[in-house]
Amino acid sequence: MRDLSERRKAPGLLVRRGIALARTEPAVLRRQTGLGCQPARGGQVVRRVAALHHAATGNSTATSDSTATDGGSAVGSGAAVGNTGRTG
Repeated sequence: MRDLSERRKAPGLLVRRGIALARTEPAVLRRQTGLGCQPARGGQVVRRVAALHHAATGNSTATSDSTATDGGSAVGSGAAVGNTGRTG
């Protein structure tokens, strides 16, 4: 929105870029799931991070995540989370 309001980029350019990103998203998610990540929606990611934080700090009020409640799907979910074994 800022690019449009400040006339930093032409509307046509932004539309083309958005369409291109939408077309490549499934391939990005397939690659990430191939690396060991799990598809997740934003709310799922927030709950998982909160649960990890609670576990790390010793807080016993951590909540578990249920993929079925959010109806997450690999295509168009917007995020892939997981442990790929990398550190740092």
